[in-house]
Amino acid sequence: MARSLIALQDFQEAEKQTSAALKAAGRTLAEAQTVLANMRRHQGLVEESLAEYKKAIRLAPGNAFEAHIGLAIALNEMNDPKLIDEIAKEYRIGILQDMETEPVLYYQLGEILEKAGRNKEAVAAYRNYLRLDPEGEYASAAESIIERLKDENNDQQ
Repeated sequence: MARSLIALQDFQEAEKQTSAALKAAGRTLAEAQTVLANMRRHQGLVEESLAEYKKAIRLAPGNAFEAHIGLAIALNEMNDPKLIDEIAKEYRIGILQDMETEPVLYYQLGEILEKAGRNKEAVAAYRNYLRLDPEGEYASAAESIIERLKDENNDQQ
């Protein structure tokens, strides 16, 4: 319910629902913590969201894929080029833990790596996107980007 309320930007009601889930604890505690982090990010409270994502990761080590992806997105929103390695690492952990079949995550990872000038890694990420969703929304863009990055690599050699 909190996820739907966040999408509707009803943060006050989402806060109530998330608080109730956190108090209930149990198996869903890490997920509730991640939802709280998502809400903070959607509210523009990036620093707070970072702390909440890290709590969720501590609550479910090895099984916090959504928190790792959320953390990567929040770090990316900080627009700090020094964070590129950490952003890429969080995307990769989230993908490996349970989201290796989510093509859009590979596309987003490719964008991050491309921005960092890590063209070879970016090409690999875009290829993974195409492998999973060859007719997808970003397929033609990914194909164009791969060609451009390969051309840039050839020009630099």
